[in-house]
Amino acid sequence: MGIRGRKSSARLGVTPGLAERPEPPDELTPAQAEEWRAVVTRMPVHWFPREIWPLLSAYCRHVTNARHIAGMIEDAHKDDLTDRKALMRLNRLLGMQERQSNVMAGLATRATYQSKQIHGHLSGHPGQRQHHGSKALGRLGG
Repeated sequence: MGIRGRKSSARLGVTPGLAERPEPPDELTPAQAEEWRAVVTRMPVHWFPREIWPLLSAYCRHVTNARHIAGMIEDAHKDDLTDRKALMRLNRLLGMQERQSNVMAGLATRATYQSKQIHGHLSGHPGQRQHHGSKALGRLGG
């Protein structure tokens, strides 16, 4: 038979006072802060503990950089691409766009992994990290 009544914060896995969406740091530009809020709003309230904030800040910076580069690429497509300089400029911009995309993907992956690790979603037990190595293999008989 289950426990009756309202669930306590301990049973919900929520720390009182910490279940708030973090505000963007002051050093972010307005566009970066807007991206921060958009990301934080899409995810569960507890998803962004303080340890994740530097990754999220960097991610927001790269997203806004990527948007700026995308605008420059659109403008470059209007140029005469038979001109060598225009084509080289477009090529450089496309390289910058690729780097921004790769960094954004890496930051998003790291932030997601770190948040799951902090919340115990990787091991299936909240607050408990997943174990690797010979001890874990030994328990499995391997």
